[in-house]
Amino acid sequence: MPVVLAHNFTANGTRTDAEVCRDLYGWIAAHRECALFVEQRDPAALKGFLFLAEAVITARFHAMVGAVSSGVPSFEIGWNHK
Repeated sequence: MPVVLAHNFTANGTRTDAEVCRDLYGWIAAHRECALFVEQRDPAALKGFLFLAEAVITARFHAMVGAVSSGVPSFEIGWNHK
């Protein structure tokens, strides 16, 4: 099951990662079962969560590092100027 996880809550221009994740979740959930997690979590808990994934698609460096260091394939995308 796809899981959309917001792990960054700072604004990037006029949008936040949480808003982008909610939009993505809405699109996925319209087509199949999906879960959304938009809460602040301890970094160790987030890495444990990534460790359980089959693959990670992220726009953030730290999620990519957490996935790759756990042996999980990671695909990086970008949605803002960073």
